[in-house]
Amino acid sequence: MSYQSFQFTNKILELIYILLKKPDILRASLEELASLVDMAPESISETLKQLYKLGYLQRQREGKYFINKYNKLLERWEIGYAETLRPKLFIGAYTPALQKDFSDIKESIIELGLEENFLIGGELGAALATYYLMPTSATLHVNTNHSVIAAKLKLKPSPQGEIIFIQQFGKQNAGCYNQPEPIADPLLLHAELLLSDNDRLRETAERIYEKFILDRQQNV
Repeated sequence: MSYQSFQFTNKILELIYILLKKPDILRASLEELASLVDMAPESISETLKQLYKLGYLQRQREGKYFINKYNKLLERWEIGYAETLRPKLFIGAYTPALQKDFSDIKESIIELGLEENFLIGGELGAALATYYLMPTSATLHVNTNHSVIAAKLKLKPSPQGEIIFIQQFGKQNAGCYNQPEPIADPLLLHAELLLSDNDRLRETAERIYEKFILDRQQNV
């Protein structure tokens, strides 16, 4: 892999997500990092070298890396998430059947999240994490049971549906909020909110950044 041909593939975006979520993982071994992302240690080593050449990482004397430009790497990851990773993970859009509104099933989504082991993201996840937003939609990060979830929530497919199903990648999609609700990681909440040009959602994204992501940036 040469510097000129380096591409932000889905696997590399998944690796960058882990680096953004756990910046101190760069102090660990390549094998430990490989246990969090489906890449061989040799591929991880080469990717880190390329991210160093691109200026996102800096190298320490003992050879380990640290994130040199966290916000730049976050911005690059969110571009990749929107353009390539999310389209790959996208399952479908749904809307409540029986002429119900999103507000009618919001609590059912929250209750079912624990039962069916999915993560709540998008507007609803951000609302639960910040108490700042009146959500009108949700992104559900699921494993393999989206049809069961859709049936239990009485949803029907709709191209413009307000409930989006996204396939989880890896095992690190959950956030830690000290709350009972199964909420997606702040990185996923932030990236989903920025897909919209809505000012209110962008304000909420900024709150997500300041409350949850900024600490990670300061711990690089």
